[in-house]
Amino acid sequence: MAVVMQEDYLSEEYMTPDEVAKIMRVSRNQVTEMINGGELPAIRFGKKLWRIRKTDLQNYLSRNYTRQAELTEPEEEQQA
Repeated sequence: MAVVMQEDYLSEEYMTPDEVAKIMRVSRNQVTEMINGGELPAIRFGKKLWRIRKTDLQNYLSRNYTRQAELTEPEEEQQA
């Protein structure tokens, strides 16, 4: 009997929390907090072993990327 997978997890590239932390320049604990908080999808093996798909990290960064211009209000709105 064949196993049907909704996504092709076998062809994905996976990263460790340490690798993700290095890329994002944050601590490993911060990455683990993002995983436990549901912000960053990850796959858990056993009690402590996590793997993050590279595409999930790219999606996370894209969702949370904010340009400086989006953080400041236009002058017309500030003067109103």
